Amino acid sequence: MWKLKRIVLFSALVMMFLSFSSGSAEEDRAYPFELSFGTVRTDADRGAINLYLSYNEQIDENKIFQEIGEDDFRIGRGWLTGFSPELLVQTGGEDAFRRVIAKIRGNYFWPEAIGSGKKPEKSKSFLRFPLAVGFETDHRFDQLNFIGEFGYEFIGRPVGKNQMIKRPEVGLFLQTGYKFDIEDKGEGEFGGAVDESEEDSDSFIMRAALGGSAEIDLFHFNKDRYLVQFLPSGRLWYDLPNTEIYYRLDLILRLALTTDKSFDLRYELGSGEPNFNDGDQISANFTLRF
Repeated sequence: MWKLKRIVLFSALVMMFLSFSSGSAEEDRAYPFELSFGTVRTDADRGAINLYLSYNEQIDENKIFQEIGEDDFRIGRGWLTGFSPELLVQTGGEDAFRRVIAKIRGNYFWPEAIGSGKKPEKSKSFLRFPLAVGFETDHRFDQLNFIGEFGYEFIGRPVGKNQMIKRPEVGLFLQTGYKFDIEDKGEGEFGGAVDESEEDSDSFIMRAALGGSAEIDLFHFNKDRYLVQFLPSGRLWYDLPNTEIYYRLDLILRLALTTDKSFDLRYELGSGEPNFNDGDQISANFTLRF
């Protein structure tokens, strides 16, 4: 227990030093990497270290529009963007949620309410058709799911005073693939680390999903920079072969330290793919984007 406390204290001191020692970044800069770590209270009511790493070149909405040219990748009424890698690693001690997801993702954009020959604008709503192929697994690689995904998403325009609600999204998705059995399924795991998916090993996967997210600025330093932000997101899956429903709700309350560093309070209900554990956990994290 003392070793765990020392690790947490050291991590907190390092992150506090980094947050105030580096220069401020530009507000509009896109940060593809996000590293978040801290302490978590798990589904089995245990304390543990929590680590969350993601890489997504579309993590900043500006990146999407920068990739779309007036003439490049034009197909019909929309634009096909270049494909890019996407990585999500979530792990931790005790029975914390654990998963690894890696995909190659691209998008076909179909702007709404925009005249012919014009590209999407940040102030307009538009449609996006995400395409992805990759794999899902747990931290021990006991199971390996190869997945292909096609979606239909609506990206809303910013709304509210000073565009308080940024880029609300809602979408429908179809996922299909194959689940390979590599080793025995989760021996010794408990609580939130247990694989509760009804998908059989060495069998085909077919899921329908509904998901959404938003960025909500609660308080501002000034017009262009937030102090406190609320980041809700969620997804509901329907396992067609097994007629099962899975879910994940992710709620983040973010306090900005600089434009690329923050302190996050996070509540998660459901682990999401591939384990689809229906437990919950709450964590306090320092987050660095770069």
